Amino acid sequence: MISYGELIRQIRQSKKISQKEVYTGIISKSYAIEFEKGTHAISSLLLEKIVAKLMVSMEEFFLMYHQEELPEKEDFWETYARTCKTDEASAWESLYQKISLEKGKVNQVKSAAIKLELDHIKGKQVADKKAVQILENYLIEAVFWTLQDIFLFTRMMHYLPLKSRVPFYYKLLNTLDRYRHFERGRSILQSALASIMDDFIERNEIEHMELMIKSLEKISEDCDGTYFKILCMYYRGIVRWGEGEEREGGEEIDQAVAILRALGYENKAAEYETMYRQFARENNDIKTME
Repeated sequence: MISYGELIRQIRQSKKISQKEVYTGIISKSYAIEFEKGTHAISSLLLEKIVAKLMVSMEEFFLMYHQEELPEKEDFWETYARTCKTDEASAWESLYQKISLEKGKVNQVKSAAIKLELDHIKGKQVADKKAVQILENYLIEAVFWTLQDIFLFTRMMHYLPLKSRVPFYYKLLNTLDRYRHFERGRSILQSALASIMDDFIERNEIEHMELMIKSLEKISEDCDGTYFKILCMYYRGIVRWGEGEEREGGEEIDQAVAILRALGYENKAAEYETMYRQFARENNDIKTME
């Protein structure tokens, strides 16, 4: 697959725009030459500035970049996402059979993820250590997380050892500027951040939540992000409650839950209400013990 630099060269040449016009004030001429050859990399911030000079949106740029690999990847991961919405073991077994003839590292990761999903549906209490190790190693070794990697981490997070999760959280945050400019990327990132904060609350560990809330707010600024803005209100209430502002935090939580309910998200409202009560109960128990 071509690099960002090679794709930018193709776009630039097709538009008959000079290197000087695109790169002046951003990177040097010599670096630009190597970047367009695919031998040098740049930060997400610089990439955004360069793409803007080409009169191409970041969304369109990423769609162009991924267009060669999307059909195959989307076929598996879209099927995977649909299967996540069922509790039928047969659906997972069917998906597993489709990839069983494939070989290689990526297929090992897919197989490990499906095995953990299947074991969960079948009621197994202990996660398969080999499958978890395959997933953990893959996520550690992947320097550049794709949207599929983020989706995978979100689904598999609960199986990973607690000690390895925090570095993954920051690895996820490093992808925000890369993917937040187009709808599919925002959607996956929003779901990932919300899942992480739900996990924090369930484990009664809220010390990393403020950074996550700010990140979720950052990628939920437009109308499409309204649902996640409401969740940010809820999460801020949890943080305030946990830091001793129980009345103010509780009011913020109640308001967020009420809005969810008013907008028709009854199941989610009930879920977050239950999560809050459990969080408050555990914290009150801790205070009693102290």
